[in-house]
Amino acid sequence: MSRDMISIDPAAMKHLESFEYPGNVRELENMIERSIVVGSGKVITLKDLPMGREVISSSIESLDDLEKKHIAKILEKYTWNISRSARALNVDRATLYNKIRKYKLKEE
Repeated sequence: MSRDMISIDPAAMKHLESFEYPGNVRELENMIERSIVVGSGKVITLKDLPMGREVISSSIESLDDLEKKHIAKILEKYTWNISRSARALNVDRATLYNKIRKYKLKEE
């Protein structure tokens, strides 16, 4: 995922261990990948994990769809200020511009 190695907070690990996965191990993998994409630090915390039924629906989406939605949400939050959005996403501006082009995002 082109990110530094991260760890999982003990409370988040407990949640991951206790969750009954109605799918298969791929669902756990998707849950962790989603947490890495939406997380803001080097540790996955409870707030980074999808809770309840959201896990099932979010595991159906591709990682690209999830990334596109998250980038669009951050861009809207910072009124398309690329510098602030890139900082919030913890990427450089060039990477953000590349993602905007890749996902064909446009300011509304």
